[in-house]
Amino acid sequence: MKKRLPCIFLMLLLFFVCKRINAQAPANDECAAATSINLSPFSASCSSTISANTQGATKSSPNPSCTSSLNDDDIWYSFQATTSSIVLRVFNATYNGTGQTAQVGFSFYEAACPSTTSNIICSNLITAGTGYLIINNLVPGTVYYLRFWSSSSTQYATFEFCVQEIMQPANDECVNATLITSQPVGTICDATYNATTVGATRSLPDPACSNFNDDDIWYSFTANTSAVRINFSNARQATTSSVGIANLGYALYDLACPSSPAALACNANIGNGAGTELVGGLIPGHQYYLRFYSLSTNIYVTFDFCVVDVDLPFNDDCANAIDVPVSKGFCTSPVAGNLSNATTSPGFGAPACVSNSSSEDVWFKVTVPQSGNVTIQTSPVNTQTDDLIMEAYSGDCGSLSLTTCDDDGNPETTPSNLHSRITLSGRNSGEIIYLRVLGKFTNNFGPFAICAWDHSVLPPVSPGGDCIQGNTITVNTANLNRYMWVPIFDASGNIVAEINGNGNDLGDITSSVYVNTSGQVRQINNQFYLDRNISINPANNLSAHVRVYFKNNEFLALQSADPSVISINSLNVTKTTTACQPVYSGVASIIVPDAYVDYGTDHYIQFSTPSFSSFYVHSANVTLPLEFISFSAEQKNAGVQLTWKVVKDKLIKNFEIQYSYDGSIFKSMAFIDQNKFTYEDNDSWSYKYADNNHHEGDVFYRIKMNDLNGKSIYSKIIAINLLNNMDRVFSIYPNPSTGKFFIRKKMEGLNISATLVNSTGQKIKDFGVLLPKNVTEVNIDESIPGIYFLKITNNITGKVWYEKIIKR
Repeated sequence: MKKRLPCIFLMLLLFFVCKRINAQAPANDECAAATSINLSPFSASCSSTISANTQGATKSSPNPSCTSSLNDDDIWYSFQATTSSIVLRVFNATYNGTGQTAQVGFSFYEAACPSTTSNIICSNLITAGTGYLIINNLVPGTVYYLRFWSSSSTQYATFEFCVQEIMQPANDECVNATLITSQPVGTICDATYNATTVGATRSLPDPACSNFNDDDIWYSFTANTSAVRINFSNARQATTSSVGIANLGYALYDLACPSSPAALACNANIGNGAGTELVGGLIPGHQYYLRFYSLSTNIYVTFDFCVVDVDLPFNDDCANAIDVPVSKGFCTSPVAGNLSNATTSPGFGAPACVSNSSSEDVWFKVTVPQSGNVTIQTSPVNTQTDDLIMEAYSGDCGSLSLTTCDDDGNPETTPSNLHSRITLSGRNSGEIIYLRVLGKFTNNFGPFAICAWDHSVLPPVSPGGDCIQGNTITVNTANLNRYMWVPIFDASGNIVAEINGNGNDLGDITSSVYVNTSGQVRQINNQFYLDRNISINPANNLSAHVRVYFKNNEFLALQSADPSVISINSLNVTKTTTACQPVYSGVASIIVPDAYVDYGTDHYIQFSTPSFSSFYVHSANVTLPLEFISFSAEQKNAGVQLTWKVVKDKLIKNFEIQYSYDGSIFKSMAFIDQNKFTYEDNDSWSYKYADNNHHEGDVFYRIKMNDLNGKSIYSKIIAINLLNNMDRVFSIYPNPSTGKFFIRKKMEGLNISATLVNSTGQKIKDFGVLLPKNVTEVNIDESIPGIYFLKITNNITGKVWYEKIIKR
């Protein structure tokens, strides 16, 4: 029995055979019968097209160099070149059998039908549906041959194509460079000249930075300054009808057309669509040659550009480094710097501590003081330049040795925190340290400030006096110090305070310092505060950071008077609305400090303030009077109306309403946002809250004020009794008292006990069951003056009352 071929095998065999059976070969099946075509002018698409079909075509010999099998259906065309460059466009390619997008291969021959596999260009894939190819170095008048085929061995292809002639631009070579004029210093431009690389060919030698110059064009200009900025815009692909942004490359040559790859400046990609490039090292009066090209091959580019004269920074190189004076202890003489139009110093690259940074730089220098110690810091003057790097070098400009490099060493907050700080110790007195400042990445080429000081020499803390004046300082843009600490000194050069405007223009700032020298620590209502207070008055009363300096003996005096002051970390600040004076008073607000720092054997406390006036320092465990301007609770119907008033402070986040039944354990009932005030005046915000929870008996209320830094302070505690007056079973008198109080029971035989607690609910003294008589004496002479609560408990019913008492 004979074996039968499987049906699937027969179908495949039939499919392959069918491509050749009954298919009549086209007229241009062989090179000798190539169809002559006309060229069309260049544009982004074909103005007239040639329809082509490989249906029935056979394989021609010899094979093209890029395939020996796929060209089994090749067809031929010829044309006479009229220009040295053409664009071959193929589009709408589909397979005849399926209608799917087709791939078309081609080869390109010169002068005659090929007798060998040699060809000018050969590719199995010019297109997947649509494509184009730029072909250069043609000889006008010469006949060229085009050979097409389907890149599929099983399917014929139908497609359209055209061949476009392209005229070379006049400035295709350096010797024919177009003369242009650079624009004056300060000109803002990117479109003085319109340019295109359409038709441009490759010039030799290639630029050192790339070999993409297959479409370079040339310009020349005479330098007026030592640097120029090359700006360009609207860079688009000219070869396609779809809008495509193009990348542009350039090279700049000195004096003559190049004979070697070396260039004064070269960058294969100066931007996508638009860009800018700064080139220094020019000599005024010299002629320079500018070469543009597309970053990619097989793409023409159109674009606009201009060349602008640039004055480089004076300290663009080490030889012209600007001197930065070194002050004692504090930055007092910041120096202006600007990286705008800075160039890379010869022999230097990216900084040692940030390898991916830009390399453009400016130079400064400091002379090491007698102590051998110096700190140098950069700071912003606006938000434009917010990230700098600094290197320190020893030696001479001709032979520098890197000492250190810093990135982000500035300890202050945004936008200063990405600036640099270098601290050097143990250097030789009189040694010159060179400082190289660079912008990190590509967006930090603007103004900044640089300052130097001897960190080991600390001016003493001012002894103060009866509201003595500090020196007037000015914090503004002109003084370069809106983002740095500016010291205030007394007439003898002793430190009083520091101000950091955090970007605000505070203008002229005056100050006055009072120091109590009586030997008796100041107090108000038995709440002690530091012997030093300061009044600060800026022309523009805006938010800022403040450091208040005080002597250690002043701190020790406060600590001896107030046992709650364990260390300088135990301190708070109160701001009042008064001018400098010996005694605390005025509408006040609490400020929670940001930092507590030792200054030699003395100290300073650092805090942020929304505005200025007078500042007092005291224990964080107590608050000076008028912490809140006011706080009250009033029974209304079945509820309680709470009302409080605070000094305006943008650091406030919200208020937490708290209640308690025993004056010790408080629970939260509501939060009120800072902006939900019911009344606003120039200095204060007022708030209200209605508690309608129908409490019974005594209820205690307090307000917890939370700020944006996570700190909190509390109002005073208010007790309110929600029983009728007939239900009150005792009274306390005299109140306030110097230590002796009397409790009068309103009912005979009443079994009650008493406990003394402080404002935080902590038990101070337990008096036990009160004597069975109408009046009982309660003695608290040994207790510290302040506000207390007497907790009265009915030992029969368990009912508890709290009564506020004040010990003077």
